[in-house]
Amino acid sequence: MTHVSRLNLRTDQRESEYDWINIDRGSVRVGKLRGLIEEDRLTIYSIRIFPKFQGRGYGGAIIDRFKEQFDVIVADRVRPEARGFWEHEGFASDGEGDYVYVRQHEDEGDWGR
Repeated sequence: MTHVSRLNLRTDQRESEYDWINIDRGSVRVGKLRGLIEEDRLTIYSIRIFPKFQGRGYGGAIIDRFKEQFDVIVADRVRPEARGFWEHEGFASDGEGDYVYVRQHEDEGDWGR
């Protein structure tokens, strides 16, 4: 999907306690994300791909990019209708409404093999 590979992430410089990230494809805004970046951890409070761009792989592509950048990603208070998306992306429920992804480093493989 070449359209997905051309996504740009731009931080919105508004005054806020959150990090706002615009998700653009060229000059077209396809979505927004509200999160909090703390060193190697990203907490996602909301991610929205605008309706006319949904179903094209943009959400998964953004999460894949974040998996390369952050050791821990937390999807905060996931709505029931969004759980399948997060599970498909490799996140696991913490049992309290959040879904968490922890990157496995190459040196953390199975010791018994």
